[in-house]
Amino acid sequence: LTYPSSDHGVQLMRLEDSPGGTWSDWRVLGAPERGSNANGSYEKFADGTLVCTQKVTLSYVAAFGCSADWTFPASFASGSGDEIIPAFTLEEPAGSYTPSSSELAMGDVGTPSAINVQLRVRRIVGRTDFQPGDTVVVRAQAIGRWF
Repeated sequence: LTYPSSDHGVQLMRLEDSPGGTWSDWRVLGAPERGSNANGSYEKFADGTLVCTQKVTLSYVAAFGCSADWTFPASFASGSGDEIIPAFTLEEPAGSYTPSSSELAMGDVGTPSAINVQLRVRRIVGRTDFQPGDTVVVRAQAIGRWF
């Protein structure tokens, strides 16, 4: 449901969770809210979409890989962990790691919560091991809902 305001050209929106159900608070439609902090940058859109980004340094955990827990710069809606889509790409060249970039396997992510997710990079089985002190820098992104 949207309500156009003739006074200031502002549009408002609110959602009903089910027919005859509870209505959300009114929200102003328009430019997304943008912000940043030590955990990265975020954009909150009026439709409830939240996009978080950050350059994250993964550290050595074992010969097979590096990992890090990324705390999002803004929290996703409580209980929305199954609906958060985290992903990342390798920043090339970035970090200092023993295997060559061609020896790295596809990265993977842990199960996200509303506030964080674990990011992991592994080497291809049988290739050069990671060594203590190795780091890998990735560009992380998570998309979900903030309400």
